[in-house]
Amino acid sequence: MRVTDVAEIRYTTVNGQKRYYTGNTTNLHVVQVAAPDGQARTLLARSPNDCDVKEGATSDSVFVSGKTGTLTTNTNATTSFAKSLASSGRGVFYSESTAQPVFFEGTFLVNFDKTQTIRSNQSKETQAEAQARLAAYVESLGYSKVSEARAFVSE
Repeated sequence: MRVTDVAEIRYTTVNGQKRYYTGNTTNLHVVQVAAPDGQARTLLARSPNDCDVKEGATSDSVFVSGKTGTLTTNTNATTSFAKSLASSGRGVFYSESTAQPVFFEGTFLVNFDKTQTIRSNQSKETQAEAQARLAAYVESLGYSKVSEARAFVSE
């Protein structure tokens, strides 16, 4: 099993305010499967944690998934992985200011960028360095950093 960590930059506009959030998701693993439609799919999956197992959960959850393809990751180097990964979700949290429940839902899409990937790989950029570089780019577009992903939601 190939374990991977993901550095993420999520950005959106809520009520005219441009916001972005950086975070990291750890201990994901790559799974390649044949989907019901016969297409090969790449998944980044998460194994159940101790609490999940105590409650009876035995299967992995899927963080993101996409149709498997061939990606060029460096000069003359390719790998089998999804060119686009997508996911959606919904949840509820309690407002820190009002203590009222707030419902949210969202979809996100990650696309492989060959030029940026090759640039990053050739310069031996770390994941943290790449995340910082891309966050600076998002800021240059007028987005302001927020400390929590839930700040994407309008209360």
